[in-house]
Amino acid sequence: MTRPATVVCLMALLLPVSGKGSDQGTESRAHRENLEASIAWDDAFNSEDVDAVMALYADGAVSMPPGFPNLVGKPSIRADYEFLFDNFDFHHVTTVVQLEIQGTMAVERGEYTMLVTPANGGGDPFVETGKHMILRRKINGSWQVIMETWNID
Repeated sequence: MTRPATVVCLMALLLPVSGKGSDQGTESRAHRENLEASIAWDDAFNSEDVDAVMALYADGAVSMPPGFPNLVGKPSIRADYEFLFDNFDFHHVTTVVQLEIQGTMAVERGEYTMLVTPANGGGDPFVETGKHMILRRKINGSWQVIMETWNID
């Protein structure tokens, strides 16, 4: 088989099948639930509610911030959010650009804009923009972040 034919065959296997049936309702529900999870993250982050933020992460989640070591597991991720919330105020707005769902796995590609204000008069506010990829898995009925990474424009 030639390379183009192999690629076409692989793509055909990987593309979701659209059509009528019971999966269509499940797919749209999963899509809606993932969009709701994205909104919930912005809401929790903007209100600096570390418990609400952490409820959106799986126990073994990995966060890969730009320019820093990976944060592995909820305790490491929690410590990072606690530091951020102690030192800055935020207003984060996520735009979901693409959402791909396969069974109990979802990949979100998005963009964000964030106003960052250093706490206690520690400097001037600034705006950060960037892109992200988030991998969620449906665990015990909720979509939880299992891996995330982002970069700054």
